[in-house]
Amino acid sequence: MDKINMMPESAIRFVNYSEMVNWSVRYLIRNSFEYNKKYNLVKINEFLQRNRNIITIKNNVLYSRVTIKLYNKGVQRRDIVNGENIGTKNQYLVKYGQFIISKIDARNGAFGIIPEYLDEAITTADFLSYNIDISKINPIFLKLVTSTKQFLAYCQGASSGTTGRQRINERTFLNVKIPLPPLEEQNRITEAYNKRMQFAEQQEEQANQIEQDIESYFFEVLGIEKQEEKQSKQGLQFVRYAKLSKWALSHFLKEDLFDIEEGKYKTLPLKNIIIFFKGGKTPSKGNPDFWNGEISWTSPKDFNGNFIKKSQDHITQIAVQEAGMKVFPEGIFLSVFRSGILRHSFPTAITKIKTTINQDIKAYAVNEDIINKYYFLYFIHTFKDVVLKKASKKSVTVESINTEDFMEIPIPIPPLKIQTEIAKTIRKMKNDINTLQQQAQENRKLAIEEFEKDIFQ
Repeated sequence: MDKINMMPESAIRFVNYSEMVNWSVRYLIRNSFEYNKKYNLVKINEFLQRNRNIITIKNNVLYSRVTIKLYNKGVQRRDIVNGENIGTKNQYLVKYGQFIISKIDARNGAFGIIPEYLDEAITTADFLSYNIDISKINPIFLKLVTSTKQFLAYCQGASSGTTGRQRINERTFLNVKIPLPPLEEQNRITEAYNKRMQFAEQQEEQANQIEQDIESYFFEVLGIEKQEEKQSKQGLQFVRYAKLSKWALSHFLKEDLFDIEEGKYKTLPLKNIIIFFKGGKTPSKGNPDFWNGEISWTSPKDFNGNFIKKSQDHITQIAVQEAGMKVFPEGIFLSVFRSGILRHSFPTAITKIKTTINQDIKAYAVNEDIINKYYFLYFIHTFKDVVLKKASKKSVTVESINTEDFMEIPIPIPPLKIQTEIAKTIRKMKNDINTLQQQAQENRKLAIEEFEKDIFQ
């Protein structure tokens, strides 16, 4: 009797007896799916053989340990540790090219192929590793099959235990049947997948190159040069008086990454460009009258690109009045001044909405008689390392930007006409980057969809 897959979950469903490897109703329901009938269904145990290479851990020997990222994000090194610090002395030795799964997290997509750099790494018994019979299955094809939502459903159906500690049943897992084309067809399918993924990678590389070109363009048009790598400073140091903006030793020792003040145009410190500068706050989370209103409340999680177009959270007019919130207009700058993300980025955007802000953000505007706001935006993005180097400060809890140091950062001020031309050129380059990134994302998505369409109906 054929499987009936179009019926609602509440209706009677039929499963071929030959396809039953588990008498669990939950398993049978999860694992009824339509596959391409031209391919045979083959049990996993026909091409995977359990790795039972157990070794005894020795003291004073370094071992690489394995971890598997969830949701098909691959196998990685967990750490390198001395054997004397490993409590469980009997471990499994894995080899390059083996298939590996996590007993606990297989239901969340924790499986993959051992990469070459983890050859002879170790795992505990919580990981199952297998040799792949490459005469029957292409390892890349196996990796793709295990990345599908259908295979994830298999693993969820084959797992049991309390919530959060469900472990996959190895016997059930190995008896699962997957669609397996002939090896030649597998190679064709994986080649098509790789081709589209390589195209996506090329598009991402092109986008990255344009990002570097923006920096080079800024250097050229402003006449700015990167400072040469300097040796570690020792002994007596000299600083040009003309470049002093703050009498503090810590400020002197922050090396300039770029010689901004030696460029083609005069510079002004930010304090001479910014016309207002305000912080935000968080209304009491314990007061339900303050939240889920109509007024946007922007926090660092809302930064995604050049503009703030919406916020995830909203507050009420009552919160604005009673908590003393400031509603900022469209067209101003928001920058994150306190966040762990400041280790490598300085999120800055122009608002496209009226919004309040939390305490980690500063709102400000620039004098547009002096500077084009888009020129300023692109300058801050391109020279974010200058901001992070000159104005960041570390604390035990979180990194932040020192307001006083921020205000002293020099900004080149070409004539407004030139600023506008610069902004226009960079805007086009940014648009090209966005287009390439979107195309790369679409190609990655299509690569997976085309594979699934080939295997599953």
